[in-house]
Amino acid sequence: MCYTENISILIVSCDKYQDMWEPYFFLFDKNWSNCPYKVYLMTNYLKPDLAKIGIINVGEDISWSDNLAYSLKKIKSKYVFILLDDFFIVDTVKNDQVVQVVNWAIDNDVDYLHLFRYPRPKKLICNNIGIIPARTMYRVSTISSLFKKEVLSNLLDEKESAWDFEIKGSLRSKNYNEFYSVDDDLIPVVNGVIRGKWNRKIIKYFKKNKISYCSNRPVLSVREQILYELSILRSKIFSFLPYNVQVSLRNLFRS
Repeated sequence: MCYTENISILIVSCDKYQDMWEPYFFLFDKNWSNCPYKVYLMTNYLKPDLAKIGIINVGEDISWSDNLAYSLKKIKSKYVFILLDDFFIVDTVKNDQVVQVVNWAIDNDVDYLHLFRYPRPKKLICNNIGIIPARTMYRVSTISSLFKKEVLSNLLDEKESAWDFEIKGSLRSKNYNEFYSVDDDLIPVVNGVIRGKWNRKIIKYFKKNKISYCSNRPVLSVREQILYELSILRSKIFSFLPYNVQVSLRNLFRS
């Protein structure tokens, strides 16, 4: 069974990122052509003509969380699958496994299921799924995450950016026990835009696969790319440290 009526996919975007849409949906259709769920795109005012994609116009860009909160009110399904417009699906989605773990989440009335392996789950319980303890950095993620819509609405603070939501929303999530993650990347994505600039890796991928993209957007310099890769490596190393140490180091780097 596939609970298609209980789940909607929301691709979080805005009008200033409209140059993402052509390569994003080309890759979505190519690598997840058998996606069984209703898909929505969040925009401000633009209404792109995209086959089988519902458009949710949120109006003025107030904040990331405010726009998302408004969009959730327009979606009727019990669960919402959050995807980001600059995380490009670069390989075939493991659709059978996605359906299997999503069905498990609905059958067990879970609050949250992360389909990306960071942070890695603790104590696997079934089907490569494990619990994310309350004291976990980035317990709440905006990357490939299935939320019970009511829970996501409760976690949002309408003035927060996506980055703030992942940090502070993770702290607020301590009131919810049913948070899980899959120990695999079922939806293979690459973060294509870093601080408004193209990731050099995704440009290389686009060119290799002859995918059209907007060349007006700046590209990370070699130095910026190295610093970005080092930040990813640092995060992976930090994930092995005790929670209190992770928090202290995060605050140190933010100061």
